[in-house]
Amino acid sequence: MWKMAVKKEPSIELVFVADTPEGRLRRITCQAYPREGCIAGSGKRIKVRLVELIVLQYENQKSACMAALKVGQWYARNWIFDDVTNEPVLEDFVQKVFKGTKPESEQECSKH
Repeated sequence: MWKMAVKKEPSIELVFVADTPEGRLRRITCQAYPREGCIAGSGKRIKVRLVELIVLQYENQKSACMAALKVGQWYARNWIFDDVTNEPVLEDFVQKVFKGTKPESEQECSKH
């Protein structure tokens, strides 16, 4: 996924989160998201065109879709993307690079 992102947007970067009390508050963990299928330690912050994107990996596409549905955000394959909705730069990026979508129903997720 990272190679796909860099190919389309060479200026993207991983956001370093320091091992400090403040940094620990900015870490992306499964505890803050629907946990079923969430892969511990997979959460990342990525800077896209000066805007931060949160990504988190799930065990499979259905789990990612259900998690995205529950938090009202986007997914592609087995990844969810948070803080995307109503952020035009990130909506454009997720759609163009990953063909990401925002699920509208459990039935949509059940297709996977």
